[in-house]
Amino acid sequence: MTHHDFQAVNALKQHTNFSGSILVQQHEKTLFYADHGYANRAECIPNHRETKYGIASGCKWFTAIAICMLVERGELTFETKIKKYLDKVASHVSDEITVHHLLTHTSGIADYFDEDEMDDFEELWVTNPMYRLRTVESFLPLFIDQPMKHPVGERFHYNNAGYILLGWLIEQISKKTVC
Repeated sequence: MTHHDFQAVNALKQHTNFSGSILVQQHEKTLFYADHGYANRAECIPNHRETKYGIASGCKWFTAIAICMLVERGELTFETKIKKYLDKVASHVSDEITVHHLLTHTSGIADYFDEDEMDDFEELWVTNPMYRLRTVESFLPLFIDQPMKHPVGERFHYNNAGYILLGWLIEQISKKTVC
């Protein structure tokens, strides 16, 4: 990186009120590293090299890639019915739900945070503190006994719970934990 590049990065950080860390490496050599902003704005705790960033739905990409790797290995298909592997899926959840439905948010299952019904994501964690949710399985009680939201494949409805089930499916097939 040139001096001009460093200036451009710093200007961008200032202009956008960027909060996070920037690492530029080439051939395992660090060319640029900087922390900016707060890890916790309410308490003015600055970001630093050891800050753990929550990436929320950014994890869905990793889950989808892991599913694709299992498909590539022939361990399941996109048309695999999830009940074949997930014995804890409640009886009222449709037998027709496939891996594809979960990946594309068309399964119809209830979600643990439904934006149509809840306005504040933080209210979910008042009765279900996040620190108690350490495994994929620990998320299941948040949604598994709720009735289907709509018939399988009928429509798209953004659904975090579907990706919890995909994570659990990955664990069942790979015999490895994802958390």
